[in-house]
Amino acid sequence: MIGDCKLIRNSTPRSGISMRHFLWLALLTTTTAVQGQISAPILVLEASSGYEATRRYAGETVPGRATELGFKQAGQVSEVLVDVGSRVTVGEPLARLDARTLKAQLATADADIAVAKAAVQAAGAQLLLARNNERRLHRLRETGHTPQQLYDEAKLALDVKLADRQVAKAQLARVIASRNMAQIALSEAVIYAPFPGTIQSRYLDEGTQILPGQAALRLVATDQVEVHVGIPSKIAATLLTTGRIEQADKNYQVLWQGRELTARLRSVLPEIDATTRTQKAVFTVTANDLPLGAVVELTLANFVSQPGFWVPLAALVESERGLWGAYVIAEDNTAQRRLVEIIHNNGEQVFVRGTLQAGERLIRDGVHRIVPGQAVTPAGMEVAHAR
Repeated sequence: MIGDCKLIRNSTPRSGISMRHFLWLALLTTTTAVQGQISAPILVLEASSGYEATRRYAGETVPGRATELGFKQAGQVSEVLVDVGSRVTVGEPLARLDARTLKAQLATADADIAVAKAAVQAAGAQLLLARNNERRLHRLRETGHTPQQLYDEAKLALDVKLADRQVAKAQLARVIASRNMAQIALSEAVIYAPFPGTIQSRYLDEGTQILPGQAALRLVATDQVEVHVGIPSKIAATLLTTGRIEQADKNYQVLWQGRELTARLRSVLPEIDATTRTQKAVFTVTANDLPLGAVVELTLANFVSQPGFWVPLAALVESERGLWGAYVIAEDNTAQRRLVEIIHNNGEQVFVRGTLQAGERLIRDGVHRIVPGQAVTPAGMEVAHAR
């Protein structure tokens, strides 16, 4: 090779270097680079059974509870105490019907109760009189001072008065029940909040004639928001164990406008959506300021079973046909090239599969200076632990 160098120097014409001389010079440079020895940091490869991939799935926030509120009876709306956006507490009155007729019915029932109670007292007095008369005639009959027929008539009168008192008591119970019904009807003339929340919609105003069951207000709970997320069935199966929620106390991360929220898995619906071919997972999120109907993202980490190796991204060089190359140091301390395929990339580390073997010494940096067959001195040895 030295002779070749002399040939280049001696045969160079004064006018310049010929193409043949350039080729000899390039060959000399390449050969010298292959035979030159460099130092490179290495990584001892350790096989991994798989990797953890993080995926994001879009979902929607919905109220934990929502209801359409209305009256159980027809009537005219006299007062609406809330408006759209009003925050209410449980048991708070929201709207009222004109209750004058119901109050009159309640007053009538109270009067009927008073009459029925008087009737019971009168029947009791008549019963006491009939019982005393029967006892007196019973003593006279035993001494022979009164005929049997007269005593029998007194005893029958006692039975009649006893029945009259039972009828009076039954009548009193009936009017009391009527009064209770009137009281219930009067209470149903007011809509009360069944749970704390916010008025989402108001469908009527004062003076409206409303029918039984017609919606007057819509109330949504804002203290606990649900997130409904469509998840592929294979991923949804990893959230369950024998049909039950796995690790019920586990927290999940939900992203909304760059903000991380903590969510708890409540249930996974068994039916697969015919359009999206996903299963709906229901999460609960405690956030009073999270709007309903907002689009959020659920972050799930899923372990993918796939044999391979974790290597630094800096250890790879681009190769042909979509593959990548990596260099290992053979037993004779020369660089050998291995073809690999990138399966997963988490930024600085990549999970690859290919012709690598566990225990091989991988050159983890500076691979742009390496050519196959080059002598390499190992430096800065590390172990690529399985993740």
